[in-house]
Amino acid sequence: MKVIKSYNTLNDYYRKLFGEKNFKVPIDAGFDCPNRDGTVAHGGCTFCTVSGSGDTIVAPDAPIREQFYKEIDFMHRKWPDVQKYLVYFQNFTNTREKVKVIRERYEQAINEPGVVGINIGTRPDCLPDETIEYLAELSECMHVTVELGLQTTYEATSDLINRAHSYEL
Repeated sequence: MKVIKSYNTLNDYYRKLFGEKNFKVPIDAGFDCPNRDGTVAHGGCTFCTVSGSGDTIVAPDAPIREQFYKEIDFMHRKWPDVQKYLVYFQNFTNTREKVKVIRERYEQAINEPGVVGINIGTRPDCLPDETIEYLAELSECMHVTVELGLQTTYEATSDLINRAHSYEL
């Protein structure tokens, strides 16, 4: 029996966009967060662990390219036929650096065979114009998704989870 859903999942969207099953490949690129280092707050958001939100990364301390291949090797155990990948810079704030550094780190993974896109976890207060321009440039050759991490528009909840930025940015 086929289940008819009343919504589309991100998986459904990506399957339709790329024409087949694909992986989001989580990468820890060594970025920090202004909510942890004292720039805007201390301690981080309540939902982030010590390693950020990427606790399932297979080899978080390995170089970026090595992380990429270890992750896809791990995922191929379950889905051996997948050949398209979205590199997911997940941990902390992945636009919190100068564009030169961001470009260098991203390109260690996004230029690998089979990469069709990039997903970037970040904060809205860490997207300067030059970074947006770089992401626009990237979007001309691959799919780009920027996850801004808007958990709530209710300021009391934002304070409770220690998000340390307003949704009104």
